[in-house]
Parts: sequence; C-alpha cells; structure tokens
Amino acid sequence: MIPLRTRLRWRLAVDLPREASRFIDPDNVAWVEDTRWDLTARTASVGFEPVQASALLRASATVTVTADGDDSVRRITGELKVRIPLLGSKVEHAISEGIGEHLSEEADVVATRLEH
Repeated sequence: MIPLRTRLRWRLAVDLPREASRFIDPDNVAWVEDTRWDLTARTASVGFEPVQASALLRASATVTVTADGDDSVRRITGELKVRIPLLGSKVEHAISEGIGEHLSEEADVVATRLEH
C-alpha cells in the first residue's frame, strides 16, 4: 500500500435558501477535505470537517479510479446530511450542486494539465 494524505480547505459560492442563514452563514460554506489515498488500490476515503455549523453538517465520500482504455475514470460516491428542520434537503441540494460543479471544473483542469 502506498499511502497519501491531503487536507484541502474548500469554499463554495452557492445559493442557500434564505431561511438557512439562521443556521449557516451563506458566505462561508466551507470545509476541510481530508483525503486518504491508497495509491496501490487507486481508492480514497474522504472526510469533511465543516468550518461552521459542524453539529449540523456531516459528509463523507469514497473515490475509486479505474482504467478505461487510455483514460481514467474517477468515481465519487458519498453522503451529505444537513440537520436543519424543514430546510435540510434544500441545503443539501444546493451544496451537492456546488460540489458537482467544482468536481467537473477540477476534472477539466487536471485533464488540461496532463495533456501538456
């Protein structure tokens, strides 16, 4: 096993439901992403440490990288839970969309860098 660990701080610019601002600062949707890679297995486990409202937010993910001909495919599966009465699922949706956009942009940047 070849281990690798990264800790990155992320901040998303997302539109949260207005009512959620009582619980979460919409200008600081941020967390520390703690990723532990097993480079031999091409897998990773990801933990998220919210910068704010840590009692209300919980998330984790797993990553697998597989070969697809000359390409690689990164598959990320995870769970995001926001414990805010009546608003949790709306906040989860907004954050999930923001993460999806970020991951798509990240994949494009990585692909461009690998081409050069």
